[in-house]
Amino acid sequence: MNYMNGENISSALNMLDDDIIEEVDRLRSGSAVFKPKRRYVRWAALAACLCMIAAGVFVWFSSADRQGRIPADEDYLDEDIHASLIPCFIYQGNLYEGHGSIFTNPDLAGEKLGTAKMSHSSLITDWGNEDFTGTVNGDVYTVKGYDPSFMLCIKESLSVWIFVRKTGWEFKKGSELLEDKLHLSENFLRLLYESQYSWAQGLKEKHYLINDELVEKFIAEIDSAEFIPCDSIPLGAKEQSIFNKRLSHLYFDLKGGIEARFYLLAGGYVIYEGVSDVCVKLSDETYMEMLEALEGSR
Repeated sequence: MNYMNGENISSALNMLDDDIIEEVDRLRSGSAVFKPKRRYVRWAALAACLCMIAAGVFVWFSSADRQGRIPADEDYLDEDIHASLIPCFIYQGNLYEGHGSIFTNPDLAGEKLGTAKMSHSSLITDWGNEDFTGTVNGDVYTVKGYDPSFMLCIKESLSVWIFVRKTGWEFKKGSELLEDKLHLSENFLRLLYESQYSWAQGLKEKHYLINDELVEKFIAEIDSAEFIPCDSIPLGAKEQSIFNKRLSHLYFDLKGGIEARFYLLAGGYVIYEGVSDVCVKLSDETYMEMLEALEGSR
């Protein structure tokens, strides 16, 4: 477990985008009313985050071991992890984390499993193994077409909030996650991308990657690649974390309205945002082709 220090505060704050901050605030309050985005929400959340850091209670963790294994539930629950800024809940002994909202298809929600209730404590270690204890409020459902051991959702009147299981995985190859669980090739509709600069500035300047052959090659390569732990990615002299290496954000639009988000890092590393402790590495050829295509499609 890596604790937050003065050198990586900035990179941690940059990981909190507007959608996550606003959705967490809305779900924690129990409101089902969609509200237009306001920039002050982000700054209030960041100010609160800085206060937590000053108090020495904000924890940053990246827990994949050297075999590329995603930590089991006990690896998280053995530590005093503060989760107050993380949209998450417990289900069947595993931790599910928020992965974005879908406003186009609320009917994506399937069978109701229970109701998530915000815990009185921000420590995961205080939660026990009681289902649906977490940091959000709302009715929890399965997601149609997806294994509930991988993905669940909280349904509201205008949207569903997707939660992806974070703990307990032992993936070896990319296809075990991307095809067996996410069904990427089967459900893929289109690929959009956004530069790191646009993402960091909140510009949301997304572009289509119009090169089906390259997209198919990219998916096939990450499917066949071996997972490696993200903490094994080498950092440059001025890089405080792997997130300083992000070049582009890739958004795979899938059938049903699901958006699968990936990071493309310098050096050809690819991370699926839903399970972000492990990554795959592209061949130099495919990496360079992706860089040229992303630059040329703007």
